[in-house]
Amino acid sequence: MKPRIFVVDDEKNMREILQDLLTGQGYEVRLFAEGESLLAGLSDSSPPQLVILDLKLPGKDGLTVLREARALHPELPVLLISAYATVERAVEAVKLGALDFLVKPFDNDRLFQAVGKALEAWEVVRQAGMSKPRLAATGKELDIIGGSEGIRSVLEIIHRVAETPATVLISGESGTGKELVARAIHYLSPCRDFPLIAVNCAALPENLLESELFGFERGAFTGAYSKKAGKLELANHGTLFLDEVADLSLSAQAKLLRALEEKEFYPLGSGKKVKIDLRLIAATNQHLTDRIQRGLFREDLFYRLNVIPIDLPPLRERKEDIPELVDHFLKKYSALYHYQKPRLADCTMQRLCDYSWPGNIRELEKEVEKLLILGEESWARLEKPQPFAVASSAGNSGRDFSLQAAVARAERETILAALQRSAGNKSEAARLLGVSYKTLFNKIHEHRISFKTAIE
Repeated sequence: MKPRIFVVDDEKNMREILQDLLTGQGYEVRLFAEGESLLAGLSDSSPPQLVILDLKLPGKDGLTVLREARALHPELPVLLISAYATVERAVEAVKLGALDFLVKPFDNDRLFQAVGKALEAWEVVRQAGMSKPRLAATGKELDIIGGSEGIRSVLEIIHRVAETPATVLISGESGTGKELVARAIHYLSPCRDFPLIAVNCAALPENLLESELFGFERGAFTGAYSKKAGKLELANHGTLFLDEVADLSLSAQAKLLRALEEKEFYPLGSGKKVKIDLRLIAATNQHLTDRIQRGLFREDLFYRLNVIPIDLPPLRERKEDIPELVDHFLKKYSALYHYQKPRLADCTMQRLCDYSWPGNIRELEKEVEKLLILGEESWARLEKPQPFAVASSAGNSGRDFSLQAAVARAERETILAALQRSAGNKSEAARLLGVSYKTLFNKIHEHRISFKTAIE
């Protein structure tokens, strides 16, 4: 497994030079132009083995980014680089946890030496962490909020399955938090220091899905100008999370099953096998047994995935968790927008608890964000949240009564209803409508459907 290094520098030339030098040494490199994007990258993926961080950046400076990055991952090795170094800044950087401070321009050997020492330090920390018993994390530490019986049961399964390599199948309606559960299992597992690679099977066209999963060699097909590693290879020693696994084509299902059984596969256009050792977590908002009966999902793959099933309850079945979830989202968005966290009126909280939330936690989160920005009156004026509005023409005086126009209006209303039902999840709406994701995307633009909340 190649060590991963994140490089942050606002100068494109410097980023590219560092990328060439480090990839030439066998490292996997990801580039960032400013600190905010690095912090986002650290939040939405497993941490790298090293960050090389420029001191002078647009927006947040290097020391601020260092402080926030170390808050996210306290044991993350960081090298600072700068053409504007002073003794005071270097001392401050070391106090904040930087392993080294390189002054531009620096020798390639000096860079390689610093990188090597940093990776050695990371390996020592990793081995020490693996030798210690893992403490049971709370739901809040895993971003799984709530104390209802259903959530306690889910957390118990997470802790029991995490330390094993068993395959997990997470089922639940759209917006119930399936990816959070997958990330929690990875975070608590022995492979937590390796990547968690997430793949949304519904978001990729069928003709691209297999190349994304298995990778390809240069010249494997038209447009394959260079070799590309697939998601299975990238997840080696870590976790592969297949979201919306029910949308895999039968061809991809067969190849996936064989790869999982044999722990090796051929990339497209290659005669050389790639060996893999990874943890698989799959998720679906559909009933796979129904798809098996309809000939749309392989029964043997289902049994391979359904080793440890986790069923997530919809929000309407755990309403006692709503006040805690609302408080969590108010804190999150108050910090994001630099607002003072409000205290909601009892009647507003009651209305939030009484609503059925067909979009589950995802819908609740967006409504709380709107409530924070627009105030409680934005909720009080509505019988229920209305996540979608259509850009309509003024009046009906010029209405087209042709059959074609009537069909278009019916189609638009049906799409709106599906989007309402799925709380804005276009993949779920496409499934409800029985069309592909791409078709729904095109229809949304054709009918001028916007995603602004309807507020009267």
